[in-house]
Amino acid sequence: MDEDWVPYNQREEWKDIIPMNLPQEPQSVCAIAYDEKYATTMSYFRAIIHKKELSERAWEITNDAIMLNSGHYTAWVFRLKLFHELKKDGKKEIEWLNEMAEDHPKTYQLWHHRESIIKALCPVKQDAETDTVNPEQKEIIAAELWFLLEAITADPKNFHAWQWLVKRYALWTQELQFVESRINNDVRNNSAWNQRYFVLTKGQGDAKLDSDVIEKEIEYSIDKIRLAPSNESPWSYICGLLRKFSPAHITTKLHPIINDLANDESAHEGQAMPVGQLMKKSPHYWAFLIDIYEIRLEDLKLESSRDTAEIVQSATEACDMLAQSIDPIRFAYWNYRKQAFVL
Repeated sequence: MDEDWVPYNQREEWKDIIPMNLPQEPQSVCAIAYDEKYATTMSYFRAIIHKKELSERAWEITNDAIMLNSGHYTAWVFRLKLFHELKKDGKKEIEWLNEMAEDHPKTYQLWHHRESIIKALCPVKQDAETDTVNPEQKEIIAAELWFLLEAITADPKNFHAWQWLVKRYALWTQELQFVESRINNDVRNNSAWNQRYFVLTKGQGDAKLDSDVIEKEIEYSIDKIRLAPSNESPWSYICGLLRKFSPAHITTKLHPIINDLANDESAHEGQAMPVGQLMKKSPHYWAFLIDIYEIRLEDLKLESSRDTAEIVQSATEACDMLAQSIDPIRFAYWNYRKQAFVL
């Protein structure tokens, strides 16, 4: 317990409050051993909530409640209500949140509260990449982008630091550049790949991606697959993008390039073996082939042709390769996929 901390039941300004003790079953098999500071603070916090008091002391006790339990949902909700009702200084609240984030970088409630404060400071959904926001709002958004950059740099997998600000203030162009720098820094950064998909699909509104963009993304993804064929992110990214915007490109463009990679005998700098060998050791390569075989069979439909028989044979061999050699931990799954070809 902090030496300077004064329990709420010893504070003169709280004498009028009757604390509501934390519920505890008298015959509980495993009673929670709350320490004095936590139990006392939460008892007075519960009393303030019950009283629905909107005051400075209510604002102050939310600070203590959150410091003691950073995931206390009710404390965060009540603090946001007080923020609006008491017309608190948003910039000071952001400074407080910055300090909190140092110790609690992945607390969901903290990030939701932060988002709400930024929206309060910059209430209009505008384009921050143009001059349609006022200078003060632009400064706030720029500071928030810097904060998010620091959070992502500290932990690239901190999903709280991605997406919402970009979407609300239409920061699509600079975000795509930022994402590309993250992927170049770490090709296995699945959060950055997810953000790239988000920017390209949501930044277009309801518009479809044009053929030039599709071609560029295929080329970009292939370059990254070449670097690390067993990295799932670029495989999922490009296949997902093509399924949404241009399914025909999966078989007409992507498949031939993947086949070429599988036969590539050159080795990229830092790779222990040729790209083609690495491709054939990648479960994502074989899984991609199975998807291609399914598409080709669907195209042939009920035709009983030699092509159909060859596709079925190739597909079952790919499933066997995954189940028995490449990805045996998912043996049952690949056998399940195999049944779609042999029935």
